[in-house]
Amino acid sequence: MRVLIADDDQLSRTLLTSLLAHAGYQVIVEHTGDAAFAALTAADAPQLAVLDWVMPGRSGVDICRALRASERERYTYIVMLTARDSRDERLECIDAGADDFLTKPIDQAELLARLRSGERVIRLENALAERIGELDLALKQVKHLEGIITICMHCKRIAAGADGWQRLEAYLAAHSNASFTHGLCQEGRDAHF
Repeated sequence: MRVLIADDDQLSRTLLTSLLAHAGYQVIVEHTGDAAFAALTAADAPQLAVLDWVMPGRSGVDICRALRASERERYTYIVMLTARDSRDERLECIDAGADDFLTKPIDQAELLARLRSGERVIRLENALAERIGELDLALKQVKHLEGIITICMHCKRIAAGADGWQRLEAYLAAHSNASFTHGLCQEGRDAHF
């Protein structure tokens, strides 16, 4: 999984990069808040982020607020790192939208455990988004079939807009997941045999 590290301290970036790469993460590194925000809002943005609170440009808290206020389809799990450790600062960080909070110097095992927890959240979020997409598609198909359908009273074909008139089977096959087999009702047998 890809993870963004954003920290203005070169030593911290190097240590975090080494730790996370060794743990199997694909690491993207930024040293300013503005660059981190750009990376997290890009089309191919990583869904895990480890942000320092204080950076040039946007702070980690500013990035959290901006990400949570945006209408993004994919969730970003954010672990905030800081030397700050007061209760009010932790609350500000969480209220801004950070998912987790670690004080510096960080415990490497704890950071990795929290990132694994973040991966679980992301997998659940992605699975939920996929299901919602499937439900939206199914709802659109149902709504499409719920409307008034013009049917020829003589040949029983369906008015299909610009496509002209379609056989009922072709129309339903194109607008639903229904498949057809043909049979002959008693009235049809009596009339034709």
